[in-house]
Amino acid sequence: MVKKLEQLSKTIIILSGIGAMIWIIGIAIFSPNLGNILSEFRSESTLNEIVIQNLTASIIAIFLIGCGFYISKVKISFKASNIIAVIESILFFIFLLWLFRYLGIQTPIDDGSFVLNIAKEVVETGKISGWYLAANPQNLFILFVYIFIDKVFGSFDHHTIYIIFSIMHAVSALLIYFSAKKLTNKPMASLIAMNLFMFTIQISLHVANIYTDTLSIFTSLIMVIFFVYFIQTKNFNKKIVYLTLSSIFLSISFFAKGLFLILFIAVVIALIVGLSGKEKWLVLIPIVTFLLLNVGWNKGIDALHLYEIDERGMPNTHYLFMGANAEYYFKDDGREHYRSAGGYNDNDLAFSKDLFWDQRMSKSTISKMHLELIKERWSSLSLTEALAFLNAKNATTWSSGDLKSTFSIKLAAEHNEVSSTLATSKGFNLYMQTIQMIYYFILLLVFIKMLIKRTGDLYSLLTCLFLVGMFLFLLLWEASPRYSMTIMSFIPILFPYLITTQKKTLK
Repeated sequence: MVKKLEQLSKTIIILSGIGAMIWIIGIAIFSPNLGNILSEFRSESTLNEIVIQNLTASIIAIFLIGCGFYISKVKISFKASNIIAVIESILFFIFLLWLFRYLGIQTPIDDGSFVLNIAKEVVETGKISGWYLAANPQNLFILFVYIFIDKVFGSFDHHTIYIIFSIMHAVSALLIYFSAKKLTNKPMASLIAMNLFMFTIQISLHVANIYTDTLSIFTSLIMVIFFVYFIQTKNFNKKIVYLTLSSIFLSISFFAKGLFLILFIAVVIALIVGLSGKEKWLVLIPIVTFLLLNVGWNKGIDALHLYEIDERGMPNTHYLFMGANAEYYFKDDGREHYRSAGGYNDNDLAFSKDLFWDQRMSKSTISKMHLELIKERWSSLSLTEALAFLNAKNATTWSSGDLKSTFSIKLAAEHNEVSSTLATSKGFNLYMQTIQMIYYFILLLVFIKMLIKRTGDLYSLLTCLFLVGMFLFLLLWEASPRYSMTIMSFIPILFPYLITTQKKTLK
């Protein structure tokens, strides 16, 4: 009976993953968002032009995946593939250094800039002033990373920090290779997975922002490689060690970026559904580790006495409040596709900031106010409008291959000619969209293979759960194209599953 329930649970998870990917791909091709943050090129194009571009990108993506299947048949030794992977990661690091100079990056932007300035203040005064980090304590981890870099290298210089983040990003590519190889024993396919990540320029462009995206990709991939070793080892004691290490880096990833709470939930569900016998008790390891490290982290922050207020952290209902803002999207001007749906909104932020910082209301009081307004916003929509709004929110988050990269780079490069050309380039946008569609089709094909052939392992099940969790969560949360990056580094590791012939049955 238990096994039948587990099998049914796995089938529901996989079907949910397939459904989510069909919706995401359908939106990306036929109902994309054309907002400026999704790329300046889009904002200057018509809907039909972007539909044609995305359809073209999809056709190219399917062709390239087919080429990947063919190339994967090439025989190569593990030793040779390891050497190639290391050389490529070094070349990738050199490319990232060149990219900084080529783009003419001048300054960190947005949250990265705010946190960097506060880090300098903390070093000088030992205190955090102002509302920003009081409202956004989730950025404390990267603040301490900046301070650590300053202590080791003696500088808060943007370029120095960029070099460290470039090393992280190059190592991330290596981690993808070794994780894929360990899972499938397919060296050539694993090299292709690594190269797919390195050719994802829209993620590499975010390295210049020296923000949580690059950092959390790095820490989450360390979590993944330990999780892979946990899956592959037969020794029970080693399983405990690897899962504990994986759980530690899962917690660190959550400190770096709050969205990885969804990954924590996915890990717990995957272990409950995917393990059998006494191994099911291993689910306690990530739960206990996550709780202990979070309690320790918060106690440590309290002990430092950094803040001038006692209650820190904007209530999470603030982001649900912004995510429910349909009024901005449904303006009667026929240009809905050119506006982000349920995204960042200055007026909503000002409202929440006034309650939290200026009036110093308690978080519970603010949450109650938010929930009432959220209920009011959703109840004001008809069923048709609500579905259209949810569709538009998905388009805001998932339909752009740009991932808000060229928008950010233009700011960081202070609108120089190179960054402006990239932002408006038709060819460059087609390239990024093609890469994005490769990721999406890999996910869809892997999930279909899991369903039909009942193959896969805990990692493929975990990725499916993570995708479904992100998809459902972002229906309600604040929408942003950057958020889709949270799962993207997990996807190339799945590519070898498409060509592997060994059968790992989802029992």
